Amino acid sequence: MKATSIYTASSYSGALSLARQDGHTGEPTRRFWVGGQWHLAYPSTNPQLTLWQLRAARFKAWLAGFRHRAIVDTQRQIMRELRHG
Repeated sequence: MKATSIYTASSYSGALSLARQDGHTGEPTRRFWVGGQWHLAYPSTNPQLTLWQLRAARFKAWLAGFRHRAIVDTQRQIMRELRHG
């Protein structure tokens, strides 16, 4: 049997949030309601792989910020040229 990680919370979104914080980005393999709480099951992952994926996502967001700033700077420069050109 494969190892699984189970996240439990009183709301579905709460359990989903806990799973997301641990690096699970896909849909849960099983979801069930027991004892007034949601239980979401995900396949266990290698902790080093999960850490690498989280770091890669953070790096991609950081790069996207640079791209956004470059676009905004270009737009500002165009507007300046149109006003004073």
